[in-house]
Amino acid sequence: MLKKIVMLGALAVAVQPTQARSQVSPTRNASLKLSATLLSQYYCHEPGSDQVEVVLKVRLKFANAGDCPVILYRKSDRLLRLSRSRTFSDALASRYEDASSFTEPFTFPHIVSGTESFPPQNYFVVMRPDEPYFLNTILSFSYCLRPRRGCSAMEPGEHYAQAVYATWKEALSVGKRLRALWEPFGYLWIEALPMEPLRFEVATPTSIGICPVPEKVCFF
Repeated sequence: MLKKIVMLGALAVAVQPTQARSQVSPTRNASLKLSATLLSQYYCHEPGSDQVEVVLKVRLKFANAGDCPVILYRKSDRLLRLSRSRTFSDALASRYEDASSFTEPFTFPHIVSGTESFPPQNYFVVMRPDEPYFLNTILSFSYCLRPRRGCSAMEPGEHYAQAVYATWKEALSVGKRLRALWEPFGYLWIEALPMEPLRFEVATPTSIGICPVPEKVCFF
């Protein structure tokens, strides 16, 4: 399960709008939109804990909504922020039941040095206008069936998840150099990207198993 760190301050990325734009030239704009589809979900708990995890297996859809190619890191799945709202309108208005940021230890994978003359196909995808790119990942929320101090319940019914993902895992200076070098191939996207609200249902689980051991994080 993802280790959750309660926010102590505002995260320096905008959650709205869910479509990010950057001007490439006076006549061309790069735009990337992120949405998600719920594939499945299950409930589990850590041994000895009264907290329940609702785990959402989702498919992220990165869509090029601009008028020029976008170069995207294939593993754009590092979670920066996760929030949950009770209604769709609450999600759009940034009214949350729960909001967390993630500060897992992170080191640059150094898969690029900043001198490459073209995007390595093993690590980057070039998305033409209107072309999507899909990536499967997991989101999870913790709650208590019997609320207590420091652990609230989650009401049955529909909820809406939102997330912000890092799309770049190297040093920002490397990204800026490569953006200039790779301009003939498209616009290298290195900005954080917010996800559109994702609807999911919460029910009282009839059985709760032990949460599986998280898979080893692979940066590339």
